[in-house]
Amino acid sequence: MESWKLALALLGPAAACASDAPGSDGADRGESDADTDADSDTDTDTDVEGWDADAIAVEMQFGFEQSTGTIHDVTWIDEVQPNQLGAMLINRDDYTSSSSPTKWCWISFAIPEGTIVANDDFDETYWLSFGVDDADVTYSNDVFEGWTGDCEHVRSFWGIDRGSLDLVSFARTLGIGFGIKSFDDVDSGTVADWRDRIWPQYQEPTFGPWEEVEPAFAGGAVTFAGQGPVDVNIMVGLMVDPMTWLMVYDPKTNSTPDATLEGVTAPPPTAYYTSIIMYTLAM
Repeated sequence: MESWKLALALLGPAAACASDAPGSDGADRGESDADTDADSDTDTDTDVEGWDADAIAVEMQFGFEQSTGTIHDVTWIDEVQPNQLGAMLINRDDYTSSSSPTKWCWISFAIPEGTIVANDDFDETYWLSFGVDDADVTYSNDVFEGWTGDCEHVRSFWGIDRGSLDLVSFARTLGIGFGIKSFDDVDSGTVADWRDRIWPQYQEPTFGPWEEVEPAFAGGAVTFAGQGPVDVNIMVGLMVDPMTWLMVYDPKTNSTPDATLEGVTAPPPTAYYTSIIMYTLAM
């Protein structure tokens, strides 16, 4: 089944992260909720028609220890940062046409400390890969201020029917996985599109000029529902102190420095890795 690689901005808040981790690409459109559903109940509506998800945006965040090749918790200002794969299931028509879309659902797959569960869809090109079919799963209708999603009434994703499965069980059947690799191994046409079209318009105001930050880039790819791997994200590594597992703080820039990933081979350096979502995929 062919998929469309949609520019990040087409689906707007699909780029938002589920946490306020430093270096995340969180975006908040903050529209008011224009839901006209007259129901007074909340998550247990039985009169709301189910909806079909035909687009997905994926983010990845994790602390990594190079010497052991394992996941590690990382702290920033007394707050442990998430180790997670986040996936946003979206009904594209609703999401692109409504000022306050409701047909979306944020799903988070926890990545526990310790040994990484690899994903067989990713070959030796990738530094790391993550399989989450057996991960702890949570979901949320409330990751954007002023918006309310509708996880409970997801009927299908990418043509896969949910049937009688609860949402957590359904999420585990979707074959969602993530891989990280050298930026040199990202498809050259994709890199050109990101560099020339998407970055200047949507990311440069936050992260700076492409040529200045590219040495910190790795590639992030996603697989799901038999698709992929498909290059969708830029990954950056934020420096951590491996003795304390605190994120490094630079008072001159009031930020955490990026790890240089240019020329790196597997395994990547110790860092807290976080994604910049560049593509949302749609049927």
